Amino acid sequence: MTKTFVSGDEEASAKIRALFSHILEQVLTLGDAVQSIKPISQACGDVLGSLFGTLSLVDFLDTVEVLLQRPNDELRRKVLRLLESRLREDPERDSASQHRILDFLSTLVRIVESSPDILLKHAAVACIDRIADKYGRKDPSKVVLASKVIASEACIGQADDRIRVMGVLCLASMAEVLGQAIIPALPEALRRSLSLLEISLEDGKQNERLHDAVFSLFSALFVQVPFMISESHLDSILRLSFKSADTDISEESNDSRQEALKLLARKVDVKESFGAIERNWHYAVEAGPAAAKEALDVVRLAIEKHPKSATVKNVGILSNLLYKAFDLRREQVAKGTDSIYEPRDIEEVEDTINEVAIKMIYKLNDTTFRPLFVKLTEWATTGLPKKDALGRIMRLTTFYKFLQTFFGTLKVRDEAALENLLCQNF
Repeated sequence: MTKTFVSGDEEASAKIRALFSHILEQVLTLGDAVQSIKPISQACGDVLGSLFGTLSLVDFLDTVEVLLQRPNDELRRKVLRLLESRLREDPERDSASQHRILDFLSTLVRIVESSPDILLKHAAVACIDRIADKYGRKDPSKVVLASKVIASEACIGQADDRIRVMGVLCLASMAEVLGQAIIPALPEALRRSLSLLEISLEDGKQNERLHDAVFSLFSALFVQVPFMISESHLDSILRLSFKSADTDISEESNDSRQEALKLLARKVDVKESFGAIERNWHYAVEAGPAAAKEALDVVRLAIEKHPKSATVKNVGILSNLLYKAFDLRREQVAKGTDSIYEPRDIEEVEDTINEVAIKMIYKLNDTTFRPLFVKLTEWATTGLPKKDALGRIMRLTTFYKFLQTFFGTLKVRDEAALENLLCQNF
């Protein structure tokens, strides 16, 4: 067979390919019929293995194309599952084979676009994922066309969770392969993936596989194209992340969300990330202590991982966020029994706030720090009317806790300098 395929005799090759397709179809049909008879089922598997070994991947693709023209969707699904299994093997090295395999993407894309059979779509997307991962860098333009279809109504826009999950995971892989070339698919990909994440968090209908797939996509996009994540997208991602943090999901799903937030902190421009947390702080507070701490962790990590100048340039945004965060105790105590925060929760969130504040301060020079500290002191001591005695006590409690933590980080000479600064402002 191999000799015939490489001989250039198209007529002979076509005859053998037709025979091969017929044998493959018969073996697949027989294998289904004898699943309960172990010896025969195993023999069918051995025959399939031998058939795979007979043809190169390129010749196998030619055979698959013949079988995909059959009207039997069950057969087509089986053939694509066999192809997906074959694509797991080591990639082809020669340029001609790689281009032939990438050309086959158009056949798979047509199935995704046109087939009403969800399982057939699923099998096609699995093959697209394998091809994009192993060969996509050879010709990104062909993968881009496939990514736009995966992001469309025909794939992740379907109602079936299986195709949604597979499609979103495929987009995450494509983003890693394509880098900035994924941009044409982003508008639909982001809009639909945010909608899917919201669906995955519906009360009583939580879908962790879909949840994790979407956060995998966000992680890939934060790494590859962070500059393409708009302000409104960041707002939506954060609000849904806060909702996720308040949901009873597995540790693995929590990890997928937290990993995406870490990449947001590291890769997104700090002005955008600081601004997004500041704008959405009240949503984090409403979602609960876990969400509030995760929001602050984004800020803390962004301060750590970006240059000192980035913090200095955005000290105004950070100051506004800290004023809001430092007021958590007063706001929650004022709610009384309506608050979802236990005293221990408030303590833990305040500890995180203090960490963020101190990391910010150590990025500032004296010229920037002094007026900031003066304003914070005024906010804590005179920012509330005297008649709000409880509110003033709660705000001062938070402020003095911060000072205690801050003093603990200073050397003796710095402590003396800060005491002098305090005396000037009380």
